Order: sequence, then C-alpha cells, then structure tokens
Amino acid sequence: MLSQICGQSAALAATAPLLEQFGIDSSYADGTYLINYLQNVGAVRVSGVEFNYRQPLKFLPSWGRGLSLRYNITQLHLQGSMLSDFSSFIRRSMNWGVSLDRPRYNVRLNWNLRGRQRQAAIAGGAEPGTFAYTNPRLTLDAEGEYRITRAIGIFAGVRNVTGRPFVVERYGPNTPAYARRYQRDDYGVAISVGLKGSF
Repeated sequence: MLSQICGQSAALAATAPLLEQFGIDSSYADGTYLINYLQNVGAVRVSGVEFNYRQPLKFLPSWGRGLSLRYNITQLHLQGSMLSDFSSFIRRSMNWGVSLDRPRYNVRLNWNLRGRQRQAAIAGGAEPGTFAYTNPRLTLDAEGEYRITRAIGIFAGVRNVTGRPFVVERYGPNTPAYARRYQRDDYGVAISVGLKGSF
C-alpha cells in the first residue's frame, strides 16, 4: 500500500504583487505571462493485489514436452482526491503466455492486457477532474529461435501481431462519449529477424 501527497498543476496571471513575492522583475506583469505551479490537493492511497502463476506441463506425453504456461494479474485501487495529478495510473493489467522449449528451438507467445491508463490532468479551461486516458489495449507478441549449430542460431520476433492501435481520450465528469476521442496512433506490426552466435 502506498500513500502520497499529490499535487495539481495550476496557473495564475503574472501580476506585479505576485512577481514581487517570487523576486521576479515586474516588467513581466504585462498580461501576457503566466506563473505555473503545483498545489497540494490532498493525500492519495494506492492499494492492490498481484497474482502470479507458472506451470510447466510435464504431465503431457512426448509431443507436449517443453510446454509451459504463465499468468500474471495486478489489480490496484486509487483512493483520494480526483484532482490529484496522479499520472500513469493503471487499475488492472494482465499478461499471460505459452512457451515451447526444445533442444533445437523455442517458441514463445505473450499476451499483454493493459487497462485504461490515466495520464496527466488537463488544465487551462477544462472542468475539474479532466484527464487524458490511454484506452485498454490487448497485444500479442511472438518470438522464436532455432539453433543451426551449438554456436549459431537464427531468431525472429513479432511485436503487436494483431496491429492494435494506441487510442487516447480526454474527458471529464461531464464530457459526452462522442467527444472523448482525442488521438489514435497506428504503429502496425514490428518484425525483427537476425542471426546470433557465440564463439
């Protein structure tokens, strides 16, 4: 469990009295400058639980020799002021995978599910409690290696096999659903192939 005093970004017009308080030349008090600062908005507490499981499938017949499974889930709960600039918070994340290891080769499939991730607070005219969010995203990565000899092998990896995009939304308590979409990034599928060796 983690407790933390969090802050929120705020801005004030650069008036002469305010500039004097900070020891800044009053020539900046012409109405075009802002003073940005952080203000405390209260304590935030993060609590949660993590579960991890790994299982080699040794009970399978010879065709399944070398198979193993893994699964991990992390669930977090955030308590405190919703005005807190507690960025990069993810309530739930999961990953699981299956691997096959044989003397000459290995293959691994890894799935990763990241829940909705809250990013920085949106200031400057937005209603209180407005944040940027990265939408939930399930990705699949695959990798494998084949040993040609004891010292030389080839490998291949494919990231984001299903080509899932990054989608960012910006919204507050009263933002309608149709106005939340802010950004979509399509990075496609990343493929790497190479030769490795030890001498």
